[in-house]
Amino acid sequence: MRINQYLAQCGVASRRGAEKLILAGEVVVNGEKAHSLSMQIEASQDEVKVRGKLVKIGKNQSETWAFHKPKDCLCTRSDPQGRKTIFDYLAHLPPPYQAVGRLDQDSEGLLLITRNGHLAEKLMHPRGEITKIYHVLATGEWKDSFADKLKTGVRMKEGGQGKAKVLEYEKLSAKKHRLLLELKRGKKREIRYSLAALNLKVYELRRLSIDFLKLGCLPLGKSRPLEEGEEKKLINLLKKNKSSAKTKS
Repeated sequence: MRINQYLAQCGVASRRGAEKLILAGEVVVNGEKAHSLSMQIEASQDEVKVRGKLVKIGKNQSETWAFHKPKDCLCTRSDPQGRKTIFDYLAHLPPPYQAVGRLDQDSEGLLLITRNGHLAEKLMHPRGEITKIYHVLATGEWKDSFADKLKTGVRMKEGGQGKAKVLEYEKLSAKKHRLLLELKRGKKREIRYSLAALNLKVYELRRLSIDFLKLGCLPLGKSRPLEEGEEKKLINLLKKNKSSAKTKS
């Protein structure tokens, strides 16, 4: 396989990031600096080092990746109807990697992908109360009372209560609005259903952050491995939230 693909499968970086490492002369193959972006690697035979560290597929792969999900793709490994999925963009993350939670087909933004099933379960559990921030564009008639209604909870036609904290509001035109919303639970399509209960229709929804993890300038459809410090911080955050939940109960 091409060397940038090999490095991506090792979890060193995305293919684009791997190319930058090669061009910077930080990749050594069998004792010599990688000489070309099209260089071919035999995974079972060649010795590859990045910044002096030996890397191999399966041994260096980061457990968790950040992905900028585009619209019009599903958060699943495959689709019987042949629709595009996030793994059309994430071929370098084979099973058991899975999406942590969901962003619906019409939404985009930050999504975590992990092979750590325990971590995925903890992140998705309502008791985790992981704060998520969303940028939302919606149409309809906005009333000042809506912010308080969303904070206390609105009854969704689809069932249950939807809650969100309005961090920012901007009127774009008579019936177009920009919202910055904070959620702690994230039920299925909660933002869309909550705003629908207020006769507002979402036409753009982007997740900007999951607690301290920011979407930042990660390009649409691209991914990056979490740094070791980020993974540890995420695990510690879950432990802290678990302890807090026990104290409350």
